Amino acid sequence: TPWAVIDTTGLVALAEATVTAKKVEDKDVPATYGIKPRRVVKQDPEKPVNSIFELLQRMPGVFVSGDIYDRPQVRVPSQSDARGSVRFVVDGLLLVSAQDPFNLIPPSSVDRIELLSTSDASIYGSRGSGAIFAIYTRDGSGGEYVRRKDATITFKGYESRLPFEKYLETRSKNRKLRKQPPATLYWNPDVRTDENGEALIQFKSPGDYSRIRITAETLTPEGRPGAVQLVLDASAGDDPEQ
Repeated sequence: TPWAVIDTTGLVALAEATVTAKKVEDKDVPATYGIKPRRVVKQDPEKPVNSIFELLQRMPGVFVSGDIYDRPQVRVPSQSDARGSVRFVVDGLLLVSAQDPFNLIPPSSVDRIELLSTSDASIYGSRGSGAIFAIYTRDGSGGEYVRRKDATITFKGYESRLPFEKYLETRSKNRKLRKQPPATLYWNPDVRTDENGEALIQFKSPGDYSRIRITAETLTPEGRPGAVQLVLDASAGDDPEQ
């Protein structure tokens, strides 16, 4: 992309940034035995509304007739054979003659349909002597695919900030925690300094401590970070109360 002058008003300067790349994952369900047929029709993953009946009508050299609700007739003249008829395989499982894939599998579950060649269909033995359509579903991919329902994310917004006083109140209601002095004496994520960069923090200590650690992290309006840590130890002559 060519460089261009942009309006920097309101932008925050970053002291450091990390750029990462994510590999694009292949969402196709893996084919059984690694077969790669020449005739394939795929469902639109964004709008999975096409039924098996409609997908087969889009496949070259395949003729579909009849009513979808009354088991349509499917013919493949180039692979017609008196010894066998059209059969269907769903996720590697050959359906019996009585099973109807047209009303068995909803459009939202169909990933793609492949027409196996005569040589590829022979992996199913004598039952594959006719044309075989391999139907792959999104729900039967052996964990390679996350179902749309399971992948739905509901954004609930950010969690509200927990004030320290609210934390102490919640802690006091816990019988087990109430018997122990808190390890965190105080926190405040919204301390703002004056024009001299100074801020005064006052709080009441919940107990007597001989050693405390103070950690402060800052961020300037320009986005520059800063941090400082201080340890006060009474045994070393420091006064934690100060």
